Amino acid sequence: VGNTETCTIEFDVELDFPPEYFNR
Repeated sequence: VGNTETCTIEFDVELDFPPEYFNR
């Protein structure tokens, strides 16, 4: 697991999702 940070940023910008959602 290392691409999580990139995915979180992309989603946070597109879907405005919080990092906690992916940091579950």
